[in-house]
Amino acid sequence: MPIKQVDVLVAGSLVALGFVQLVSAPPDHPQIAALLTLGMTMPLLVRRTLPLPVVVVSAGAATGYAFAIEPTPPFAGFLALIVMAYTVGRFSGSLATVAGLACIAAAVIGTGVTQPTAPFEWIYPIVYFAGGFAVGRFVRARSARSAVETDTRVWDAVVEERGRIARELHDVVAHGLGVMVLHAEAADELLSSDPEAARRSLWQVQRSGREAIGELTLLLGLLRDVDPREIRGPQPMLAQLPDLVREFENSGREVALTVDGDLNAVPTGIQLTVYRVIQEALTNATKHSHARCVEVSVAAGDRQVVATIADNGPVRSGAEGARHGLVGMRERAALYGGNVDAARAGSGFRVRLMVPLP
Repeated sequence: MPIKQVDVLVAGSLVALGFVQLVSAPPDHPQIAALLTLGMTMPLLVRRTLPLPVVVVSAGAATGYAFAIEPTPPFAGFLALIVMAYTVGRFSGSLATVAGLACIAAAVIGTGVTQPTAPFEWIYPIVYFAGGFAVGRFVRARSARSAVETDTRVWDAVVEERGRIARELHDVVAHGLGVMVLHAEAADELLSSDPEAARRSLWQVQRSGREAIGELTLLLGLLRDVDPREIRGPQPMLAQLPDLVREFENSGREVALTVDGDLNAVPTGIQLTVYRVIQEALTNATKHSHARCVEVSVAAGDRQVVATIADNGPVRSGAEGARHGLVGMRERAALYGGNVDAARAGSGFRVRLMVPLP
């Protein structure tokens, strides 16, 4: 249930409880009692965003009820103060916590002095409100630890993805240099017999050299220790997307692939990035959703490459791994100045990659 709905439910329940008590046992001044009851319970609607003002209003209303209506505030007001003690512990900083607890203590003392109370009876409110505050503090500490652990997992995913990118860029640069050597040899052989063909080979050497320099520049920024055993053969390019689609179709998913533009004209490093993002998005659709059909479209224009992967199935419960997959996608896209947009689309999920072309 969304947080806002929880607050509405809590506040509404306490308001209803307070008015049931007012109707079942009408006090001497019912209108004032109703207003003070609302003052004790209604502020809980904004307790997360304004914890200290809400404590001041609720505690003040409880004290006013004790002095103006009857010594014992309604049970709904008592529960509201317990919730506020929890809220102070959960959402307030040090100074706000001290101020909030002081307001609650003032309300307890104010209601206590309006009625004869045995000394040991002061233990009960101390236990109730201190217990609520302690629970709030515990939840706050646990949430802080969880946030740190989440940040650590995300960073680990970034580091892992950067290491993988560095290894793959190594292959891309090696491929580019190999192409340069082959065309240079061809140009040397054709220089005397076919100058035009030699010129074309030299042009290809220039193109491959520029691409290799660009990839090498990116590689130097992401260089990590590389295990030579992990260096594999040539990395997959966009021409191999049909093979990738067939792999996922064998797992029981229907994958529709649409290609627009000349994918072979896209620089090899960007081809690898687009391929890996599509591969990761298809993996997420398989692992983390109930989708039976996935649509993949790739459009290569003069200025950018756009890839969209959309499925039609709801997300499986507990699909946390997809988040780390998105971290890797965004890391790859950012390497070339691109971005990845991932969001719900109807009953399914859509990932859209945009990478500008040099």
